[in-house]
Amino acid sequence: MSDARLKLAKFVMTLQNQCKIPHWSLAGESIIYASALSKKPVFGPRTNRLHKIIHFANKFHFTDIIIILVGLVEGLKIWATVKRESIFRKQSINYKTIFVGFGAKSEEVIVEDINQEIMRINEDFHKGAGLLGCPALSSLILLVVKIAFGHTSKYKTAVEEISTNQINFITSSATNIGKYAFYRLYWKMVKTKEIKEAIFIVPSISAFACVDDKSIKTTFIQHGLLSMAILMPAFNNIKLLTRDEQRYYQFLFPDINISRKKYLSQGNAKNRIMMFLSINIRSEERIPEALPLIKWAKKNDFIVVIRPAYPATPEQIKTLSLTLPAFILDDAKKSFEESLETWSPMAVVSWTSTGLATALDYGTLPISLYNAETGDRAWERTHPVIKEIMLYPMLKRFIFWSNDQERIIKALLYSDYFELEINKLRNASDDLLKNLKI
Repeated sequence: MSDARLKLAKFVMTLQNQCKIPHWSLAGESIIYASALSKKPVFGPRTNRLHKIIHFANKFHFTDIIIILVGLVEGLKIWATVKRESIFRKQSINYKTIFVGFGAKSEEVIVEDINQEIMRINEDFHKGAGLLGCPALSSLILLVVKIAFGHTSKYKTAVEEISTNQINFITSSATNIGKYAFYRLYWKMVKTKEIKEAIFIVPSISAFACVDDKSIKTTFIQHGLLSMAILMPAFNNIKLLTRDEQRYYQFLFPDINISRKKYLSQGNAKNRIMMFLSINIRSEERIPEALPLIKWAKKNDFIVVIRPAYPATPEQIKTLSLTLPAFILDDAKKSFEESLETWSPMAVVSWTSTGLATALDYGTLPISLYNAETGDRAWERTHPVIKEIMLYPMLKRFIFWSNDQERIIKALLYSDYFELEINKLRNASDDLLKNLKI
């Protein structure tokens, strides 16, 4: 296990366990990751300018004013979007549950499993929120000012992990406060509309607002492998995908009901099929990386199934057809679990997809095309290093084509080795949890 991963975990647990600085104001994956590992955060142009302004303002003690101004601008944008929708669209059903997502394909499977009438909000665009109305503008302005006033003075006496990185975290505060203030008011308002529960698939700022308001029941349903550089709101219920993530969060939140998704068919016989996931994304890089394994599979009489990231464009499918040997195209409208049941493949191949973790739970060999030594250089030039930031111990649970080719080939050609590798991957000890004494 890398020192970086352990250092990041300890840093995040310190942030999560302290109470002086509100968690919503610290939330920001790239900032937490960089602060924990003493790196310079990678910002977009707009946030980079804000970071410089806050660095200057902090010298002259007027950072609260910057937070108020940025918060008002962001909060007003959200308010205008929701207000517009509240005028032109009205609630026609007496909803009891709100589902907050961002348009991911996996949302449809989660919504179907919930099996009740729900109102949906796309948090990226705030679409759907206006169905229940909109908080008063004056209340939003007053709340932003109230929250921001005296906020940065707390950083001087905060834990060392925060105080030594206060410019980074004040930048997070300024970025998050407008959204947080709006949704604090929004959740208080929807409580009066007899909403009983809010379900989230990301631990977002609106989720922090809902949990902090304590007006309605909150549930988090995981849709993808979690980054370690996130802070988790204290939801009433947390439903996770993997055993490793469940153990970690049970340690952090001993008083919260934390469950894990169960998969029905794990020991069914596997077919001579190799399924490739999401090869249509960044295809100019991914196709050359996948091609050697696809050619090996075809040479050794494996059926190759391509499951593209949804929605795949006609141009993407055409590119795959022209550049890859013959393959079967999977129906990406179906859930991944349904596809595993349909094909029962011996191996699922991807890079760092959640599907690899699910495949292992199904008793399928999870082959990663991510380079465990050099990483994903193109992506990680502007993003955190995947193998350092992922909570799920991918280096222990996945088998890597870049340096495990002999193991992979033996497992795919000989059934005894196949079962041996599956058990080895499932039972490998995660040094992170051991070092954290979890």
